[in-house]
Amino acid sequence: MGKVYICLRYDDFGLKAEATEYDKQLVRMADEKDGKITISIVPHSANCKKNRDYLFDSSFFRAVENGKIEIAMHGYKHCRNFAEKLLHVYGEFGKKPYFMQKRDIKNGLAEWKNDLKLPDTHIFIPPQNIYDKNTVEILAENGFSIISDGRNCDKAFKGDVEKAGISRVPFTCGIEAVQELTEELLKRDGEYILIALFHYYNYPIEKVLELETFLERENTEFITLKRANEIITTKILSEFETSQDKHYSLD
Repeated sequence: MGKVYICLRYDDFGLKAEATEYDKQLVRMADEKDGKITISIVPHSANCKKNRDYLFDSSFFRAVENGKIEIAMHGYKHCRNFAEKLLHVYGEFGKKPYFMQKRDIKNGLAEWKNDLKLPDTHIFIPPQNIYDKNTVEILAENGFSIISDGRNCDKAFKGDVEKAGISRVPFTCGIEAVQELTEELLKRDGEYILIALFHYYNYPIEKVLELETFLERENTEFITLKRANEIITTKILSEFETSQDKHYSLD
């Protein structure tokens, strides 16, 4: 029987007002149950600042302190302004001039600490999973040690990430594939890692609760991105194919 590690990566926590109750239920789930969840937060988010005390309440900080919630910085503003569109910036950071990226990451860290009053994080998740070599260099200068991106980003940026001393922990699948993949992988030998990406708009909260119950079984383990990185650094990460396309195994 195989062993499956599952990291649930939830992007855009607090970004949209219509997702506020969804976000709160995720916090409640993490606080009350054994499942872990990694949530990415946009520091320059009007909704996060407006509803700061409601979103980041005592249960949120308790879950963070207990290691049930892991927080990551999700870019700076998660959008492009007029000048960035003229410059053909991709996502928020791809092909953006160095000085603009440095300014935004610095401002993001300041708002993270002073406006949102969140604990420090060393994990960065670029919006749309897009960034460039400038992003990597600036992140390393500012104390980030993990970047979680898309699986295929290594084709363009892996060398730059490794040179800067930052670990890549890419997402491997959408959360909707986790149940079927877990069933398949538990029938195999070896260890496997699934880093499952989701947003409030593509996976109902009821499904998240059902999935957590389903995954509370022998030979499955909820982990954070930090833990995923620790596991990966002690093993060889290789691709394997399933009925759900290519994913990662740990050799």
